[in-house]
Amino acid sequence: MSAYCPNTGNNLQSWSCSSCKQFGQFQTTAVSDTGFNQAYVGFFTQGLPASPIPGTSVKASDPFVLLSFRGTVPTKISNWIEDLSFSKFSAFSATHPAASVHSGFWAAYQGVKPGLMAGLRTALSKSGAKTIIVTGHR
Repeated sequence: MSAYCPNTGNNLQSWSCSSCKQFGQFQTTAVSDTGFNQAYVGFFTQGLPASPIPGTSVKASDPFVLLSFRGTVPTKISNWIEDLSFSKFSAFSATHPAASVHSGFWAAYQGVKPGLMAGLRTALSKSGAKTIIVTGHR
């Protein structure tokens, strides 16, 4: 639910909305908001009740970085246009020719990417995490 934080950057930066608070202590390292797309990155500073990735060797007490993308906002036409751009795009054809991505998501990602990369490096450095969880809606 934090992917839909009601007050763009302010609540996400302080991790203060009701959706955010239910998950415990979190250190936000970047909020990237282009006006019609939003994403944030940070890390959890305490263990969770269960492993964030069931069936893996990641323990609940292990630090991990979270990168989350907000989903479509029904009142934003630009979000619907990106969603309807659903052809596949080979963003990594030189290194991973079989991998493709939804072209609308790729366009949205390109908009928020500059604001996220420094935050991702900071989160990994401060937390010592070896796991990155990417989540959200699109």
